[in-house]
This record gives sequence, C-alpha cells and structure tokens, in this order.
Amino acid sequence: MQAQKDQFIKYLQKNGRASATILAYAKDLDQLLVFLEGIGIKFLISEGLIPTSPATSVSHPKYDIAPPRILSPLEYRALRDSVRDDVRMYGIVELLLQTGLRIGELAGLQLQDIALEKSYLKIRAFESHEARKVPLNATAKSAIEKYVKERPKTKNTTLFITKTGNPFLIRNIRTAVVGHKRLSTTEKYLAFLNGAKSEPKKLKIAEL
Repeated sequence: MQAQKDQFIKYLQKNGRASATILAYAKDLDQLLVFLEGIGIKFLISEGLIPTSPATSVSHPKYDIAPPRILSPLEYRALRDSVRDDVRMYGIVELLLQTGLRIGELAGLQLQDIALEKSYLKIRAFESHEARKVPLNATAKSAIEKYVKERPKTKNTTLFITKTGNPFLIRNIRTAVVGHKRLSTTEKYLAFLNGAKSEPKKLKIAEL
C-alpha cells in the first residue's frame, strides 16, 4: 500500500497540484491506513489472508509549502491609489491592508463592532477563530468614516453593504475587487486576493 500511495503522490506532483493539496491527500491516506491498521488489517491477519500489516513501513511525507507573497511598496501604493475614488472599495482595501483582517471577518463586520472613538473594531468569532479586538490606525479610521458618511441608508447593520442595502458578502467582495474598473486593468487585484487569503500577520504592511 505504501507503493501505491507513493505513486499517487507522484501523480499529483506531476499534474501540478499545489503542495497544500498534496499534503491534504497524504494526510487522508495516512488516516485510512491507520483505520485499516486498527480494524481491517487485524481481520485480514486473523483470517490468514495476509502475513503482516502493510502499514508498518508507512511514514508521513514532508512537503514544502511556499509562504504567501507579500505586496511590494509599489504594489501597496498602486492598490490604495486605484480605489481612492470609490469610498466603499477604499474602505475595504484599507481595512484589509491596515488591520490584516480576513475577508470573511471583514464581510461580517457590523456597525456596532466599530469603535472609532476608541480606535478599535471588534471581530466576532468566525469559524475556528475566537472573537478579538483589532486596533485601528488613523488611515483605517479615516477610510471607515468616509464610507459611513456615504453608506446607503438601511436597517441592515452590516458595515459594508450593496447599493440595495444587502450585506456585502465574501463573494461580493471578491467579485468587486476582480471587476473593479481600475484594479482589473493593473492586475494588482491578484496580489490583493492572494494576500487576503493569508494569515493576518502576513498582510500587516508598514505604512508608507
């Protein structure tokens, strides 16, 4: 079974699958082998169908996972400048860049989560991440203030909303970035999307 596993891993590598994907498959196969070792293999051995467990020689493979690419100072400036005339997109981009929020966390922000007078925002529990407070610098506060002034009037308390007053969902944010009339022509949205998927500390870029 180890040989078949190795062949499958080589097949994935040959077909250009991402390191993280290969690692996930390897872990799944390891779990399967553990299951077989605990139940299936013991049965086969007890019945005399196989002499020993084929899982005894299996070791977990090591794969290098490339770190996310960080925006260069030039890309950082270009990204900010490209959305400066769109208060909603400017607010979204500045919050992601200045605070390192995940897109899901940003999409879930409520008006009551923003404490501009105390210079922080509250991030609610999201998936496996606990609730926390994130400090806001002057740039992030200014971007939020500008957006809130022009935010459509609605009973919906989600911070970022559509023109019709509905929550600006994760897919809406990605679509807006990719389809933005200036971002889509500079290809800077690619770096933006890659960065937004990474851990918050990877997005914290020094102010310029």
